[in-house]
Parts: sequence; C-alpha cells; structure tokens
Amino acid sequence: EALLDAGAGSYDVVCALEVLEHVADDAAFADALSALCRPGGHVFVSTLNRTPLAYGAAVVVAERWLGLLPRGTHDYEKFRTPDEVAALL
Repeated sequence: EALLDAGAGSYDVVCALEVLEHVADDAAFADALSALCRPGGHVFVSTLNRTPLAYGAAVVVAERWLGLLPRGTHDYEKFRTPDEVAALL
C-alpha cells in the first residue's frame, strides 16, 4: 500500500511471502498486490496454512519453545487455507 501511495510503477512479478497472516484486511492487501502487478505479470503469495501442523511449527515451536519469534507474532485465526488464498486472488 505504501508503494501505491508513493506512485510506484507496475512490476512483472510481485511477491508477498509469509505476510498475509499479518495483515488486517486481506481483501485490501490482495487489491494492492494486484495494482502493483502489470497486466500479464505474476503475483506470488505464500502463507501459513491453517492446520494443526502449521500451528505447532509456528506458534508452539518457533514462538514458545525456541523463542525464535516474539510471542503473539502469529494468530492461528489469521492463517489461511489454500482455498481462501485462491479466493482472494
């Protein structure tokens, strides 16, 4: 969104890797990605899938046990399934 506000141009490739689970408004974020991508370009998104395994790896192991990330970095309710991500794009 800041790039759009700054008048950034269009890009051949726009990547949003491990970001979606941290944004407040999924739809507005997806719109911003689209606006940054030139016609015929590609948008790549990766995010944590809402599964028990992802919860265990990101929240229990990375945040709580190993302390690699501050507690509260991830909210399981904001994890998105592949179908939810596809519907956004």
